[in-house]
Amino acid sequence: MQLFAQTFGSMLFMKPKIMAFSLLLAFSTGCMDRAADRTTPEPPWLKAKIEEATRGRASNVPMHASRATYKQKLVYYISPNVPDGFGTLYDASGEILCHPDGGLNGRGDGRCGDFFDTARELTTIWKSDP
Repeated sequence: MQLFAQTFGSMLFMKPKIMAFSLLLAFSTGCMDRAADRTTPEPPWLKAKIEEATRGRASNVPMHASRATYKQKLVYYISPNVPDGFGTLYDASGEILCHPDGGLNGRGDGRCGDFFDTARELTTIWKSDP
């Protein structure tokens, strides 16, 4: 009986550990960012958009482009190229999603006003010369 209690008792003790480990593993892999694979090069359309924006840039407006994960998707942001211009958020294929900032009120077009608060892994990938 004592052998049974020792074996059964150790099994009961191990089950919570196994369950906790399993839950930790499940949650950590579920949170991995598969949408924003940082090993892939920047898409060709992005270089073209940056070149287009810098051609019309006011010389006193510093610009930058960033990569981020927004609403679990890889996105690219290009800052405004003129005072009161809109910053533009693009999906991974280069389609415009919204304008998170800029304009006369500085709040963009209102469609993604939470971008700067909720975007993850916001990384600058290009900056204009000063």
